[in-house]
Amino acid sequence: MTPSIFVDALKSEVRDAAAEGLVAQLKKPSGRHPSGTSRRLSDWFNQLSENDQQVVSEIIGLATHSAVFGFLCVLDGVRVIDDGETQSKFRLEYVRPGQQTVVLNSSSENFLHDMLNAP
Repeated sequence: MTPSIFVDALKSEVRDAAAEGLVAQLKKPSGRHPSGTSRRLSDWFNQLSENDQQVVSEIIGLATHSAVFGFLCVLDGVRVIDDGETQSKFRLEYVRPGQQTVVLNSSSENFLHDMLNAP
């Protein structure tokens, strides 16, 4: 596992999956008895034009990207979430039995949040 592979996995398995899953829930809420909120949002979404549904889907994509980006900023230490006098650091390790442990957020030259935004 490398930082780049980790970020690519976050893109597909977290960011994109969350956006696609939410759009799917808006189109057709899952479960035998969807909540009133789920049904109300689905009714609203489904009455939109195809173009407006696409705009909502794009907004959802931006929101999921922003959430993952913010989380990676915290892991990279460029967004502070503690209020102590000295800033704490997070250390994200990839541990796989029989392989060397890899610190995924160890480099200030290759921040995870920058990798997320790389083309």
